[in-house]
Amino acid sequence: MRSKGPASKRGNPRRTGVFLMYVCLCHGITRQTVVAATLDGASTTKKVAMATSAGADCGRCRRHIQEIIKATRIS
Repeated sequence: MRSKGPASKRGNPRRTGVFLMYVCLCHGITRQTVVAATLDGASTTKKVAMATSAGADCGRCRRHIQEIIKATRIS
């Protein structure tokens, strides 16, 4: 019998259509977390980093965070 870990609680992503996209691998921050921060008022990568820690370490994700901020403003 297979063990029921955290993945089994969320269901099979292929069936549910729920996929997590990690933006910041240093801190394990997902796109959904960054979008939530921008909706709460974080309008720069620095403010997103203060709210979520995404982009606070190595900075490789800052360009992607900027794209998310722009896309959130447009929607």
